[in-house]
Amino acid sequence: IMTLTSIGYGDITPQCTLEYWTCSFCMVCSGAMWSYTIGEVCGILTMMLPHDVQLKQRLDDLNEMMQERDVPASVRATLRRYLFETHGVRMHEDHKATIKHMSPMLQFQVIGSSMDHFRSHLPYLRGDMPSELVVALSQKLEALLYAPKETAQTRRAICSARRGVAIRAGRILATGAVWGADAILDNEALRESAYVRCLSYFELLALPALSLAKALRPYPVQFAKFRWVMLHLASCRGVKLIAAAAKMSERRGEPAFGHLSVPARTEFIANVLSGSKESANSREQNSITRSPCANGATVLSGESLRQDVQEIKASVEMLMQEVRDMKAAAS
Repeated sequence: IMTLTSIGYGDITPQCTLEYWTCSFCMVCSGAMWSYTIGEVCGILTMMLPHDVQLKQRLDDLNEMMQERDVPASVRATLRRYLFETHGVRMHEDHKATIKHMSPMLQFQVIGSSMDHFRSHLPYLRGDMPSELVVALSQKLEALLYAPKETAQTRRAICSARRGVAIRAGRILATGAVWGADAILDNEALRESAYVRCLSYFELLALPALSLAKALRPYPVQFAKFRWVMLHLASCRGVKLIAAAAKMSERRGEPAFGHLSVPARTEFIANVLSGSKESANSREQNSITRSPCANGATVLSGESLRQDVQEIKASVEMLMQEVRDMKAAAS
């Protein structure tokens, strides 16, 4: 018993049977109490870092999977790095689960300040809002993480960057950047088709447009603002798209938009807004005329640029006149 409990052999030893039994009982009880104390301390230390324990468990599972599938060494390093970088995503999901168990008032107090930056970039979410709506929107936020050189799939979501650097349509996206405000438009032809290219590990919060509309529908005031912004944005995008398509048609030698009949104009506008092949080809082409340089590069021609601007203005004026005529005929 002395050896197993590591008590050691002292200078004073029992001499009779009663002393032997007494010392043995004391050593067994002391060893049990000491092992129980050590176990409790280790358990407390383990529960103090639950996320680190989960990370190590996931890392063990990942290593086992890579070993069974014979994953190359370079890919293994990338997978381990990505697993470590997902710490923020896991924390976001854990926080959402914790907030769900709070009362509505406490949920708003916790979430209100964190949603201010997101709301400041969306006109229909500014101003006073019901606390229930703010909480509902925060619960619909999805945390996503992308690796370097990866393309972020955020076509129908309003996004806010939390960490990392990315590029979108020539614009650098860093912490705090918000994009995708046109995700609320149902017409794909009116939405920007630019992709997000990650330059580092890029973590973002995404609010799906369909989830946003569903959350706003029970609140008439906020939903009316939402619909107004949607119509305004769709009108602006539609006018620009139709003007660009009309200009490209004239360059291809087709009849000018102003010379078309009313049914032909209606069909032309419908084809452009429906994202047909003709309008897609018009959008893919460069709407600014370029002139070649001596080294084979291209530069913007000032004269052609002014001409293009005048043509766009004329096309927009014709389109607005057409809208006014249609309103007058309807009245």
